[in-house]
Amino acid sequence: MLHFVRRIRWRMKCNSRPVPPGAGIIPAELLHQSLSNREWSVMTHNKEDALRDAVVDLTDHLGIPSDKITLKSIEEVTWPDTSLGCPEEGMMYAQVLTPGFRIEIEALGKRYVYHSGGGRTILCRKPR
Repeated sequence: MLHFVRRIRWRMKCNSRPVPPGAGIIPAELLHQSLSNREWSVMTHNKEDALRDAVVDLTDHLGIPSDKITLKSIEEVTWPDTSLGCPEEGMMYAQVLTPGFRIEIEALGKRYVYHSGGGRTILCRKPR
């Protein structure tokens, strides 16, 4: 272990050059290019993405085509934590303000409420 520590100290000593200001900062253009489409969509989850995710989830859940689903309302909200207003018993959530959307859609005569934020959209069976 001591040999390992000495080796690291030696490398640090040999490689100690001043770091120019801004080093290690990735320009936005390069960041966009380096992320896959999926990773980027998670980071920039907007109203259209949230609605699309809700409709896709409900069509899978009910086994119906998307043209049988009607948007009733969509509103921008800030959730008090990462549970997105739908906490599950026994789960812990980060206590950070999470911007997102509350989406209400209707299918087969029944209304469904979805909550989105932090790059995800969930069916909320028991909204708080």
